[in-house]
Amino acid sequence: MVTPRAQVRPYRSIAPLLLRATSGCEDGRVDREADLRALYGLVHRFAVTRDRGRTPIAPRQVVARAADSELMLLAQGLAQSTQRVTGYPYRNPTGLSPAGERLDGFLRPLEYTIDHTDSSRAYVYSTDLVPWYPGKHPAGKGDIRPAADDVEHSWRFFQQEVQLVRPRVIILLGGWAADRYLRRYGAGPLKAGLTESAGKRFESSVAGHPIAAVVAFHPSAVWGRFEVSGRESWLRAVETVQQLLAR
Repeated sequence: MVTPRAQVRPYRSIAPLLLRATSGCEDGRVDREADLRALYGLVHRFAVTRDRGRTPIAPRQVVARAADSELMLLAQGLAQSTQRVTGYPYRNPTGLSPAGERLDGFLRPLEYTIDHTDSSRAYVYSTDLVPWYPGKHPAGKGDIRPAADDVEHSWRFFQQEVQLVRPRVIILLGGWAADRYLRRYGAGPLKAGLTESAGKRFESSVAGHPIAAVVAFHPSAVWGRFEVSGRESWLRAVETVQQLLAR
């Protein structure tokens, strides 16, 4: 049974993170790991007022090498028993979730991984429209979509992630997440369906940072009647991303 939503406090804009002066770093770079940790703390304090999970939401864990990723993933929201429990995207207490396993396979040709324990590949930076679990759909099948005001309030967190990581390419996981992202940072809504849009390049800019966006099925949807179309969407997306990252 889903616990009632915590009492929501009125949203107040957070002050932008103050990046540390490069003169304080031996290698002359901003300490992005510390900045990510500070940002995750702010995100967590906000997420606990929105989360609809059965258990308390865990703080997100910092994976330092994620800040070097040229590739970012954006999905709709957290699942019930993965990141909100372990602090790591697509990971439950025993390892990668089924969706995480599929995603890791899709990322392999790009030489990226979603498994933070795998040091043989670069670790992809993954985030969501809302950094909490929105709740189970009343019909009992799937999760509800995040409320429009929650998505609107969460963009500022996402923009700070982009400013810290500065990815070259973003893969938009699922039609709904793709549509919301492109409405705000691209040329407009996703006009074609997910199957038709998969693998296509879309121009976008986040807080002045240009990012090439590519659409694919969310890995949790790649099964059953969407098994074939979902896997085909990833084949096209991977081909496009390979070309973009090779430039």
